[in-house]
Amino acid sequence: MKKNKIILLVSLIGLFVWQSCSNDILEEVPATSYSDSNFYSTEEGLKAGILGVYAQTQKMYDNYMSVPVMLGTDIAATRYASEYIATFDYFTYTSDENAIYHAWIQYYNGISRSNIIIKSAENSGVDDAVKQRVIAEGKFLRAWFYFRMVQLWGPVPLTLEVSNEEIPRSSVGEIYAQIVKDLIEATANEPLPLTKDATEPGRVTHHAAKTLLGKVYLTMASTKKYAKVDDLLSQVGKEEYGYSSIPESSSELYNKSKAVLNEVINSGTYALLDKYKDNFSIANKNMNSESIWEVQFSKENPSQFTKWMGMATWFPWKWPEAGWGGAGNVAPTPSFMSYYKKGDRRFYWNNPPWRISMINGAEYDQLIDWEDDLDLVVGGQYINHFYWGMGITKYRWTEKWNEWSPYDGVNTPNNGIVLRYADVLLMYAEADLEANGGIASQTAVDLVNDIRNRARQFNDETATGFSPNVAESSTPEFSNYTSGSLDLDAIMLERAFELCYEHHRKFDLLRTNRLQAATQSRLPANPGVGYYSGAFNFNDYRLLWPIPQTEIDIVSDKEGLFQNTGY
Repeated sequence: MKKNKIILLVSLIGLFVWQSCSNDILEEVPATSYSDSNFYSTEEGLKAGILGVYAQTQKMYDNYMSVPVMLGTDIAATRYASEYIATFDYFTYTSDENAIYHAWIQYYNGISRSNIIIKSAENSGVDDAVKQRVIAEGKFLRAWFYFRMVQLWGPVPLTLEVSNEEIPRSSVGEIYAQIVKDLIEATANEPLPLTKDATEPGRVTHHAAKTLLGKVYLTMASTKKYAKVDDLLSQVGKEEYGYSSIPESSSELYNKSKAVLNEVINSGTYALLDKYKDNFSIANKNMNSESIWEVQFSKENPSQFTKWMGMATWFPWKWPEAGWGGAGNVAPTPSFMSYYKKGDRRFYWNNPPWRISMINGAEYDQLIDWEDDLDLVVGGQYINHFYWGMGITKYRWTEKWNEWSPYDGVNTPNNGIVLRYADVLLMYAEADLEANGGIASQTAVDLVNDIRNRARQFNDETATGFSPNVAESSTPEFSNYTSGSLDLDAIMLERAFELCYEHHRKFDLLRTNRLQAATQSRLPANPGVGYYSGAFNFNDYRLLWPIPQTEIDIVSDKEGLFQNTGY
């Protein structure tokens, strides 16, 4: 780790020359304006420095970082049988997996940048309001980086300093204590603005920090209650590093989550958009009533995560619509299609509304409506049909999924949506359910039904116009929840319908110990073609990622940086 920490610190020399990626809302600060000794002594320097930390959040949406947390679930699969993306879909990665090493380095790069800017701001003499905002932003971002790491690896080295010293792994309890501390301090006395500034919408707000804190408490509670992390750590004699090191009970943590999320709800700052699709419109990003925090991309500094998930490119010789753009390397599974009920219009927005019907597995002859095709399921398999280059359409680059993209599906300005209000409502409902012994309050039921009522609206190209008040009675297979029907299974499914492909599903399944059951129920598109894998099993130890072997090899304290079991 010593070697890599030095590399990370060297990489930070260029921190202040980062150019923003959100519609030119944040300007590049010329490197020649500052020296190493005076850079952080001015407001401009601190601002440029914190933007350099935000720049690192984009790494969470590159192919190496985004694809691994998308795949290996019941809702998304890859068409590849080789390359690194398949190893994450089938859980065959090893401690030498380059994508895992890349993720480890990039997370610690973000943490190092956060540590530098926090320390620099604390020691600067700039206006106190500016200083406190930058410190709060640095702590929010550091908390987010560590939060993702502790979910993927379990205990990891914890450092708040700018150092090249070897650091052993800290317990899960220690890591979460620091995450919570950072987020509480980021919200105390409101150093962060209550609402977004339209000129800098990518910078976090007070309610973004509250939302992340609520998510952290919920993850701590559910992982402690349901997951197998402590069992895995006990296999290497490190059970004291697990979730038992968190002093609060799951019940206490659920109540803390509920209280914090209730603050966000009662703030009056957010509301569900009338149209589900408007959350993902490029023209509507950032400054809408449902957006809480998004990772920023623009035409000048574009994203590629939607390219890998995006629409088909494989049929230019048949229909003119077939050049939609995007690789389609991550696609919805037949399992996910079968979860939906008729009347849930999110079905059509999130996924291509058609499947391509194949003749002898060689050439397609027609498009088949997904909803009609559900009737073709026989014995858990789709007969005579399979995907071909049909990716995810949630992050559309035009209004319709089969229109030509002005970005050619290569580099798009879609933001990465990290936190939005629908997630707050669903998290609140889960915390409420668990805090009340498995029975949701009417308040929680009503909040989830608000999301469900919106899902009935006709708001995509498969329906005529927009119908804002579709009655529940018109969709008998897609009814509202009651306190008796809104259990944890229902909430997990509702989260999949609403938040699919937004980097939530894998973490939701991990923390509630549902991931293995999900992969065991995954349906293939057509087993005779071998396009996507169907149901499969994987060993318990893969619920945690391995520590990169290169990190273990270079440290002297190998007991301190012990490997997770199975690797």
